[in-house]
Amino acid sequence: MVSPDKIVRQLNPPAADVRLVCFDKVDSTNDVAKRFVEEGVCDRLVVISNCQSSGRGRFERGWISPRGGLYASLITKPVLSPSRLPLMGMMLGLSAVSAIYSLSAIDVHLKWPNDIVVDDKKVGGILNEAVTEGDQGVAVILGIGINVNLLPNDYPEDLRKSITTILLETGEESSLEDLAALLLNEVYGRIREVETRQTYESILSEYKSVCNTLDRRVRVEQTDGIFEGTALNIDEYGALIVETEEGEVKLSTGDVVHLNLKT
Repeated sequence: MVSPDKIVRQLNPPAADVRLVCFDKVDSTNDVAKRFVEEGVCDRLVVISNCQSSGRGRFERGWISPRGGLYASLITKPVLSPSRLPLMGMMLGLSAVSAIYSLSAIDVHLKWPNDIVVDDKKVGGILNEAVTEGDQGVAVILGIGINVNLLPNDYPEDLRKSITTILLETGEESSLEDLAALLLNEVYGRIREVETRQTYESILSEYKSVCNTLDRRVRVEQTDGIFEGTALNIDEYGALIVETEEGEVKLSTGDVVHLNLKT
């Protein structure tokens, strides 16, 4: 099982007072985190598991979570306002990019809104969820799964061409504890920065610099239809701005498929 002691020894302020709860197997780290919130834990707790039996991605899709990956959910308070929840997910994505690069020197990017990719193959993903009471935001749960010490045969055949792992990219196994510590140091450092500056401006600028969706032709798949256009920008709330033949469209949700190489 992932060792919390090995992680804690590597944490720097402001992550040093985070409480870690590690499991061998859970249904979903986000669901476990929700149960902690229901018990009154609304900040600075991290749930980590060796594997998940019912991992979830966006739109309630299953997230395959075999042993050898890093699966974690961070409980935190909304930073600035609940309307900035997408930016908190982007902040976690940036932290993952930095942590993976520090661990392995892999050139990692982010695909809007929440995929962590290497050459358009998914190496991880993020699921951010708000927990509310009435119209008040109580807590934010930032969930992440990273494919670390895994091989193609660890995944269903239909996924093998679209995913990659740190092991596949480097040829070497990595320490899950080292990666977890790097990730937590990065994300809590960014949370402190946003709280201090009272703005996500630097987070958004950094996100755009590593987002490989911008400047590309994309197909957008939503529940009410499909359209194509060019991804132009990301606004201050994390929405993707796509230029179509009919004009600009702002997307707060939806599946985006890259149709060409980034220019």
